[in-house]
Amino acid sequence: MTDIILNCLIIPKGDLIGISIIKVMQAITINSSSHVSALETAIQDSLGPPFNNIPLRICQIYPGSVVEGPMDLQTPISLFFPEKAKADTEHDSYLIENWDTETLINFLKEQNLKLEEKHYDILCKEEITGQNFLDITEEKFRSYGLKGGPAMRLAKEVQTLKEKPKRAFFSYLSLSEVLAKYGLNSDGIDSIPLFSPPTYEIQNDNKVFKRCMEEILGRLRSYGILQPDSLEAMRNKYVIALLHASIHIVMDITNKDLSMKPQYGIVGEES
Repeated sequence: MTDIILNCLIIPKGDLIGISIIKVMQAITINSSSHVSALETAIQDSLGPPFNNIPLRICQIYPGSVVEGPMDLQTPISLFFPEKAKADTEHDSYLIENWDTETLINFLKEQNLKLEEKHYDILCKEEITGQNFLDITEEKFRSYGLKGGPAMRLAKEVQTLKEKPKRAFFSYLSLSEVLAKYGLNSDGIDSIPLFSPPTYEIQNDNKVFKRCMEEILGRLRSYGILQPDSLEAMRNKYVIALLHASIHIVMDITNKDLSMKPQYGIVGEES
């Protein structure tokens, strides 16, 4: 096996918040016979202290999609980047073959195939992975219990994935190639335009805003002014009011439905 260069994008979140902007993009040279764990170590070494001991979740990212293909640390790198990946004309079926069922379904949900959750449930029940998906025919989809329409659309997507040329970001030889793909003539990340979110002025007569302020004023009358050492449960009373108001205001502005997914934890000696 030979050495290959992998262009890696480091997402500064969680324990990685605070990494230098010059280390967000890493060009890692590594032997293709090594395992993904060796890539993790190489990235950690390039980040340096205090980030060099933080476990990393390594994925392949595909152009034009937010789908992330997880890379198992014990899997050889050559499985994800075979020699045929170097050819521009090759399709990305070798990438799809590495997808698990969840990654495959997330990808399909982005393709506007007009499928319902019950159709994805069938794929889950049959434990269809990316490797299986490329070999499934319309007749096979029907045998799983899919109706004609969904079966035809999925079979067409299989054919599209087999024929459509794509390349993973990791397969580019340099950062300048990745940037050129998006019309940026540079070899540094400083040319990437910053994202400037739009701002909206909330009017004083906004019903949601007025209700929020009434709740906060009511809490102030009940609890008094918050102090730096106030209990977390008390602070949360104010945070919840602001959070719910913010969500409803955003829904009104964007005309889109949003929802929260609470996560519960059990603490204490009896847990």
